[in-house]
Amino acid sequence: MAALRPGPGVGTHRTMSAPPTERGQSLTERESEAREASLATAREAARLLAVRIARDKGTGRPASWFEGRREDQPYCGLTNEGATCYLNSLIQALFLLPEVRREVFAFSYEGEAVHGPADACVPLQLARLFTQLQLTSCQAVSTRSLTASFGWSRAESFRQHDVQELCRVLFTALAKYGVAIERELFEGMLTSTLRCLKCALMTSDGL
Repeated sequence: MAALRPGPGVGTHRTMSAPPTERGQSLTERESEAREASLATAREAARLLAVRIARDKGTGRPASWFEGRREDQPYCGLTNEGATCYLNSLIQALFLLPEVRREVFAFSYEGEAVHGPADACVPLQLARLFTQLQLTSCQAVSTRSLTASFGWSRAESFRQHDVQELCRVLFTALAKYGVAIERELFEGMLTSTLRCLKCALMTSDGL
């Protein structure tokens, strides 16, 4: 997944009106329609992928449950693959942070020779899951491909884990591929401060 890069700036330019097309639409309108059609195609592809995963791997729900969500459900959910509610909560929280999405989507998979097999590449599978969450119209999508990239078996999905520990393991795995989410977005410094109640003298140490 290649990162999107802004084009070079232009010092001076002239603004010209787009000529009308044969149907009376401007080029800008036609480009907007083309983008909408492309987005609709991507959403449909994400929906079909979720349905295929539901049918091929099984999630305990009928495939029809994945084919559309209610109008009052603005966001897509994640299926519980056994005892993965803690994982789902973490993934949803990270997905809703624009800065995290930007870092994940900026990752570029350069093939097995550089990043190893695609199905074992954590940032690639996380980016694919984020793409489904952003584009699909399904009620929920599966996290099976992501957990498989962790090296988890089906049995592992039925074991409860600590969400804080999972967060640290996930960030470490992403950092190995150059996706430094923890350092760039969540790293900070803890400071301990002591203040005397009589003279108001304060001392502090960074931990």
